[in-house]
Amino acid sequence: MENYIPPKVLHKLAGKVLNADCYADIVALPELKPFGGDKIALAHSVVEELGAEGLLGHLDLKMRLDQLGAAIANWNGA
Repeated sequence: MENYIPPKVLHKLAGKVLNADCYADIVALPELKPFGGDKIALAHSVVEELGAEGLLGHLDLKMRLDQLGAAIANWNGA
């Protein structure tokens, strides 16, 4: 899931430009040490920084979330 986080969001949370590729163990980066390896805390901060508009145009995340929402609605009989 970390691959879907736009680099600019991670840079903002780290307070500097990170030198990490999209396959890096994001929560283990020293620059993100304040999160202490806690993916949930990092995710909450990412959501606050990202917002819905941040999903548009970044990889295929919006499409995948739309598909997931449709599948859940279908499972619930909607």
